[in-house]
Amino acid sequence: MKLFAIIEDTLRSRLSTIIVFLSISAFFLVIGVIVAVMVDPSKMVTSITTSQQNASQQGQNQGPGRQQGQTEEEKDPQAPQQPQAPQQAPPPQIQIDLSTVPKLIEFFQTGLAGFIHFAALLLGVFATAGIIPNTLEKGTIDLFLSKPVSRAEILTGRYLGGGLIVFLNTAFFVTGAWLIISIKTGYWNTPFLAVMGTVTVSYLILAAAMMILGISTRSSAATIIIVFFFIYLVAPILQSREGFLFQLIDSEAIKSAISAIYYMLPKPGEFTDFAGKLIMHQELSWTPIWSSALFGGAMYGLSVFVFQRKDF
Repeated sequence: MKLFAIIEDTLRSRLSTIIVFLSISAFFLVIGVIVAVMVDPSKMVTSITTSQQNASQQGQNQGPGRQQGQTEEEKDPQAPQQPQAPQQAPPPQIQIDLSTVPKLIEFFQTGLAGFIHFAALLLGVFATAGIIPNTLEKGTIDLFLSKPVSRAEILTGRYLGGGLIVFLNTAFFVTGAWLIISIKTGYWNTPFLAVMGTVTVSYLILAAAMMILGISTRSSAATIIIVFFFIYLVAPILQSREGFLFQLIDSEAIKSAISAIYYMLPKPGEFTDFAGKLIMHQELSWTPIWSSALFGGAMYGLSVFVFQRKDF
């Protein structure tokens, strides 16, 4: 019960942030509803061929006749010209019923999942980076320590409270987007709902590192800068190491060291790819998930260890 009370206190302290994020999600969902009402995705019209293909077909139809005519003109200049073949009518247009093309819907949902991961981590870090530094402020931490609650429970309650904030906002948007897409297209792709899980787990792993940063620096700004530097610079470089970084390095020892660092650190980009594979019903690779989870567990344990031995 003490743990739940701390989680509840965390939610209350961030209530205004939760309302703002839910309002942002609701705004985008309303836009999605308007688009779904105005656009009929089951009657999308597309052309069979491109303009380049049309030109190529016309050249094929007219080319032999022109060559033959030129040859005849060279033989007999007075010979009457052959009438040109009438141009063919433009290719017909076809209608695509998206309910019969689930892969197209899955492709769209995969792109949407990437946006959700990006936005949720961005907003989630901003919203919760100050939870631990604020808890360690004089007066707040004294109030917690004066109560019959362990330091591990204080830290765990704050940690789970931040995760619950991210989960509630993500679940609200993901569920709403899934309902809009499914009702409009008639294709109920339930793996899309797993995005709320991949986002939450990815955040919790990063939040474990944010805890030790918050305890060490007592600064939400420093925590945000370090975490964003990792998410949007270090992690993408490590994830694309084989196609980019390794092209600049000849030493196999350095390449092995970089790969070892990659597997030891969290992999937010891999969680996005994992969600996309779930949505597209493709084969999954669990290595980036469990290796990231090991990092999160180690950071959580280190945070509890440091917090229990810190003097206030």
